[in-house]
Amino acid sequence: MLQIAVIGALLVIVPQTLATVHLPGRCPNYIALPNFNNTEFLGEWYEIQRLAVQDEPGHADCVVANYSVNMDGSTLDVINRMLVLENPPRRVEQRGYARYLDTTGRLVMIYNETDPSANIFDYYITNTDYTQYMIATSCENLNNTHYAESAWIFSRSRILSASASTAVNQIIQSWASFSHFRRTNQDQLLCSSSEQLALGTITLLMVLLTSHFLR
Repeated sequence: MLQIAVIGALLVIVPQTLATVHLPGRCPNYIALPNFNNTEFLGEWYEIQRLAVQDEPGHADCVVANYSVNMDGSTLDVINRMLVLENPPRRVEQRGYARYLDTTGRLVMIYNETDPSANIFDYYITNTDYTQYMIATSCENLNNTHYAESAWIFSRSRILSASASTAVNQIIQSWASFSHFRRTNQDQLLCSSSEQLALGTITLLMVLLTSHFLR
């Protein structure tokens, strides 16, 4: 049965979705998309693939990222929802915020900013057509011999179109990390049923809490 971790009426905030591999060398010179359209970029994106080590624990599938302008107008709210395939599987939500560093697709991002150990990291959107696909990456040099790279491929729908898939593969096939990409399960039945159950559980919790406080 799907479990949903809840504190009060809020879904638990979890660390950044696993999407990191360690490779020899130094970080590649990824370039953020110039003249970035930060309005067309907003909205919902479905994760299609991400970097992952083999036998990664706690597989996260049905990952959906949503970007919206914060009330202050200068930062973005970031919400990631996912199904973590553990035993039993559980629906979790990840919240953070981001800020543009310049007119390119380069952002600085942080998740769970109330945690003193939370890391702030650069988030490079290297390629997107805004309507079908987006490629994002983040990289950190660990030392003089190895680096840690994270990367995600997103789509505006659960299935990446053939033309968008071709465009994405032409870009990432030359990456040193190419063989480490893992496909994210976006099966309509799996994801929709878990989302409905999550919504129902949260609604029931809200009703119970309201009834308790009205006594």
